[in-house]
Amino acid sequence: MRKITFLLFALLISFVGYSQFPTPGTEGFENTTGPDVPIATSLLSAWTLGTGAAGNQWAVFDNGLTTGTKRRWDRMTAVTTPPSVYSGTQAAYINRRQNGGAGILSEDYLATPLITIPASGQLTFWTRTGFNSTEAISYLIKINTNTTAGSQTIPANYTNTIQSWDQTNVVNPATYNTYEQKTVDLSAYAGQQVYLAFVRVYTQPTATLGGNSWYVDDVKIVQQCIAPNNLSATNITQNSADLNWSNPSGSTSWEIEVVPATGTPTGVGTVYN
Repeated sequence: MRKITFLLFALLISFVGYSQFPTPGTEGFENTTGPDVPIATSLLSAWTLGTGAAGNQWAVFDNGLTTGTKRRWDRMTAVTTPPSVYSGTQAAYINRRQNGGAGILSEDYLATPLITIPASGQLTFWTRTGFNSTEAISYLIKINTNTTAGSQTIPANYTNTIQSWDQTNVVNPATYNTYEQKTVDLSAYAGQQVYLAFVRVYTQPTATLGGNSWYVDDVKIVQQCIAPNNLSATNITQNSADLNWSNPSGSTSWEIEVVPATGTPTGVGTVYN
């Protein structure tokens, strides 16, 4: 009898959705009309979104740069090739910093509404940049745990940086104009109400055009299921096997994929309840 060896995978079927933005929890900026107040008029420009409670929406602001031509988070509405949006017809983006003056430090914030972080919470989003830049630029996820009125738009309240990238790893530099998904662990803030902010930080080295654009789309807060463990297989034959595993998450559905030991998992299996 020919012996066949299988590589066995038991995967939880999915993340558990946690509706923080629009149901089912993804903010694609489709209903965003852009900053309500022109940049030249106010440094604090709240966006108008078609979701969320009045007074608890996304906000656009910066660290108060007053020199040169300002750039602020806005919406990208063009659907181009390569794609300027990940899905739908809009995305959030900030254009590259222009003529701020040599040595000017700009910090540009795109802040979420006040949200409650679930157990095993994660922030996921899709992102790309505008150029394959070699300049020193930071792309940050910051958190603000101050829930008092007006706290959302005060940069000093975002005291903790929970994730940081630079121009070499925010996306693959070779495919900078292709969207990639990012995942940020929020489990340390489980149960807390917080504001999260996408922050681009750039010190302009000269008075000429510089920096890089940053695109963000399909932002979501999810509750990650705890992965099954202690996987074992018994009574293995050519056609069947009995699988056993521990279930620390309490899930009632799993997705199982069976491939030869030399094969490559596809990530799509059979759902069992």
